[in-house]
Amino acid sequence: MSKFDNPKHFAKREKILKRRQQKLARKIKGSKRYKYTKRVAKVYERMRFIHL
Repeated sequence: MSKFDNPKHFAKREKILKRRQQKLARKIKGSKRYKYTKRVAKVYERMRFIHL
């Protein structure tokens, strides 16, 4: 048993990614959508480095 809390970083980022992907799906192609894709990519990139 560990003395440290079990931080739920991955679950938190997964939830954020889910919300941002849903928002992106509702955007109209050709609008300022490409800026939002960068926000989704940033969250995904951060998730890659979280150790489970």
